[in-house]
Amino acid sequence: METAKRMIPYQVYLTESTYAALKKHAKRRQASTIVRAAIDMILTEDHEPYTAGYKQGLKDAINVIQSQEVLKDLSYKGKSLADGLASNIKELE
Repeated sequence: METAKRMIPYQVYLTESTYAALKKHAKRRQASTIVRAAIDMILTEDHEPYTAGYKQGLKDAINVIQSQEVLKDLSYKGKSLADGLASNIKELE
């Protein structure tokens, strides 16, 4: 999920069964993340679930790394550890 960018609300109509299933995830605050991930997967050029999931995992790892203040504060050769790790993870795509 892209946490650094501003989120824009968008209304979607769902069937009752889809809404009920999604509502179960809302209790754990995962509903929006699930919907965003599904839309991102559909809109990307590669629709294969494994590849889309792998890419989402890389994005999530980068977001976690970039959210850690200690990794931002530590640097090596003028580059923050967070930026270095994120750059290395991006290369895995």
